[in-house]
Amino acid sequence: MIVTPEGPGLTFLIVISLLLVVATIAIILRIWARLEINAFGADDWLMITGWVFFTLCCIADYFSISYGVGAHVERLTEHQMQQAFKWFLIAGVAYVAATAPVKASICVLIMRISTNRIHHWILYGVIFASTAGSIIRICAFLGRCHPVEAAWDPSKGKCGSPEIMTHVAYFFGALCIATDWICAVIPVFVVWNIRLTWKAKVYVGIMLALGVLASIATIIRMRYLLAYQSPHDRVYGLTDIAIWSEVECCIGIVAGSLATMRPLLRYLRFLGIATQSSRSAESKLPHKLQTLRRPRRTNPSSALQNSYHVMVEAIGDRRGGADDIESDGGSQKHILPERRLEIVKGTQIQVTVDAKNEVDDMEVNPIR
Repeated sequence: MIVTPEGPGLTFLIVISLLLVVATIAIILRIWARLEINAFGADDWLMITGWVFFTLCCIADYFSISYGVGAHVERLTEHQMQQAFKWFLIAGVAYVAATAPVKASICVLIMRISTNRIHHWILYGVIFASTAGSIIRICAFLGRCHPVEAAWDPSKGKCGSPEIMTHVAYFFGALCIATDWICAVIPVFVVWNIRLTWKAKVYVGIMLALGVLASIATIIRMRYLLAYQSPHDRVYGLTDIAIWSEVECCIGIVAGSLATMRPLLRYLRFLGIATQSSRSAESKLPHKLQTLRRPRRTNPSSALQNSYHVMVEAIGDRRGGADDIESDGGSQKHILPERRLEIVKGTQIQVTVDAKNEVDDMEVNPIR
């Protein structure tokens, strides 16, 4: 029998629904942006893997809510409580499994735009620590009870002390906070040394550093971990832990994806959303084509017409594809290609004289 969610259960249902929608939109836009510039890489596959586990986590949360997570124990039957614990445990395993690839994706993204070996070694350490921490916590989840079914049905076997879950959760939370801050600080140094406009540097740096928000969610979650040890009304207090766990994971997915979406900004111009300041800023970029013109006078009675224009155009080979220019917020080394510039000046002169002197109009052809 399905339990109608109320209070914390209803809040939990609404929050995870919103988080799943936001994370899914972020992944779709990320895939679109990467395909636009033909730069789909390992970081994208890792983020998609993290999103898959996050989706499984939310699905398990839906089942746990339907069986009574967030409801007081007096509203539930023994079977409902067992199923609620079962699906909550499955959701917890999926959440932990999602954190490792999400963190690894952000690290690989930073490594793709960094050439500093020290940064690479630090990021490899973050990937290793995140993966090891996830494995340890999953083993603690599944190994506390023998067999595993005893975690939600004590009649099936024996379980260790609930303090094991609390201690492992604190360890995993501290590890997440440390790795989140490392992934937020390193991009500042990486972007500082990349040949980008300062606005592009600010955009990429802020997007990558949004992972700091995930650490805030982790800190908030840690204050609710004592619910694991609560002997009474346990299913009622588990929602706070789950909500902040899912918030943390969703922030990681969104923050890691936003930094790759800059190529999609050009579509804002097609929708008429681009502001005048953004257009003027783009016209100042050194990799854009620009044309300088002096208006031509068309009055035939003028004694002398001297009109000219200077056109700056890019020639020569490029190191990237046709859309590399749109990827300056993406994760590519040599984000802006080097180009040679050539100035072409064309001058046209028309001389008008008396009828006594039959002088044809004279034109000076453009000289390169």
